[in-house]
Amino acid sequence: MARYDLKKSLSKIPLFEILLFTFFFFFSSLLMWKTFRVDSEGNMQIANHAWSDFAASIPLIRSFSFGSNFPIEHPLFPGEPIRYHFLFYLLVGILERFGLRIDFALNGLSSISFALLLFMIYLLAKTLFQKRSVGILSVFLFLFNGSLSFIEFFKLHPLSTSTFSNIIHASVFPSFGPYDGKIVSAFWNLNIYTNQRHLALSFALSLLTIYLLYCKFNFKNKLTVSLSVLFILVTLVLLNKAVFIITLPFIAWFIVLKPQKRAFLILTFFLGTAFFLLVSTATKDFGTVRLKLGFLINEPLTLVTFIRYWFYNFGLYTILIPIGCLLCPKKARRLILPLLAIFVYANIFQFSTDIINNHKFFNFFLIFGSMYAANFLIYLSGKNLFKSSVFGKTIAIILIFFLTISGVIDLFAILNDRTIKLGGISTNPDVYFFAHKTQPRSVVLNSNFLYHPASIAGRPIFHGYPYFTWSYGYDKEKREKILISIYRSRSKSEACNLLLSNNISYVELDDNPERYIMPNWELWNKEFDPIYRNPNSGISVYEVNSSCNLSIDQPLSL
Repeated sequence: MARYDLKKSLSKIPLFEILLFTFFFFFSSLLMWKTFRVDSEGNMQIANHAWSDFAASIPLIRSFSFGSNFPIEHPLFPGEPIRYHFLFYLLVGILERFGLRIDFALNGLSSISFALLLFMIYLLAKTLFQKRSVGILSVFLFLFNGSLSFIEFFKLHPLSTSTFSNIIHASVFPSFGPYDGKIVSAFWNLNIYTNQRHLALSFALSLLTIYLLYCKFNFKNKLTVSLSVLFILVTLVLLNKAVFIITLPFIAWFIVLKPQKRAFLILTFFLGTAFFLLVSTATKDFGTVRLKLGFLINEPLTLVTFIRYWFYNFGLYTILIPIGCLLCPKKARRLILPLLAIFVYANIFQFSTDIINNHKFFNFFLIFGSMYAANFLIYLSGKNLFKSSVFGKTIAIILIFFLTISGVIDLFAILNDRTIKLGGISTNPDVYFFAHKTQPRSVVLNSNFLYHPASIAGRPIFHGYPYFTWSYGYDKEKREKILISIYRSRSKSEACNLLLSNNISYVELDDNPERYIMPNWELWNKEFDPIYRNPNSGISVYEVNSSCNLSIDQPLSL
């Protein structure tokens, strides 16, 4: 049997591509470290634009590193199997548990993931279109989105001698729809990858699947490729279910194109789908697929509003992608139908509780859109359409400018973003208390949501930020009613009955709780004795067992 020579295999990798991946990694590291880091005092510094997303990511990471999250539940909604894709954050948590500081663990894995995504875009584009230049330009176009958000920027900063300075000092995104009411959505710039750290790795694995099938699949290696695809599909179910759904049409279409001797691949497709259904059944996450036309387009939806929305959001890609599809080689032409299917069904169906999550389908569509556009621009810069290549290159440069100017402005908005300090275990006494004085799997009833000190310490809180729990598909209304009933209990026995029946170990009550809670202050101040009180932060913590078992006048009826 021939031995596998790793050194010989590595020596076959072109030096250019090694250097290219190295550059991608350093760029990715700059991006990730700019948005999240731990300072010399132990405080986490989180970019303002990433503040909301990290309020869900950090509790999930810490539930694995400082908590005891098995069987796996979401730390913002304990008591039910987790419905959110957790694999990436599990890996980060394991790294932190083994002693790697959280910023090194999260940023390191994120940087490798984003660099891998960039390299897969390059490699796939180079292979499909048979030109290295197409691969490089595809990455460049991907990094700097082609939306028309620059129009909003120049409304605020008209062209002048200060334009260059205004761009490099930008600290806000020109358009951040639907949150700011503007037409261009917030999901096309790199902020989506610095916030949703698992997204780059899932896209990279999906591109790898397509690369293996459409570029490397042959009769000799069909078993190896099929097993690799199955492994990726299983990983995607736990890493990002939306990207799993995105990947399936490419596999199905490949089976249709090449049905001969594809038994292994057909089996792979059904095994991957079966695993997806098994996980969905086990977590009671059956999805909320329903009809929803037009993504985020405001009503009434018409052909005019549809074209207007996507022209503002995709810019010149709405013209260049179709042209690029017409001019592409045969190997790339095979991907057009599944790509079109992704764009169509993401405009017809809603695949999760929140329609906003459909953005992943369009992000993936744009990855390939940049490849087809890049191929046309390279074609345009030659002597293919014009007698003079100079004229073609000039047109191509102008088009590239309008395809990237919004992305350039958005990049500076990320680089210039301010950070918000979040205290850690060594700097925040409340976090320290939960980390050292409570058990890893103790459920904490919380009177505030975002960045609760128990969450930062890796402890599950009874009810996390309502938008998160709602968007994950949990019954937030039911849990809110229980939370309110406990805090507003008329007697100690009533409160204890509810606490014990819901497996709550600790109660945290802030002097300034969420407004809608309106606790029974007389009960909590007179009938419960806190085991921890911080007058600076205003929180009190009560232990359920000691409070309820020692001072109840009548038996608990559970």
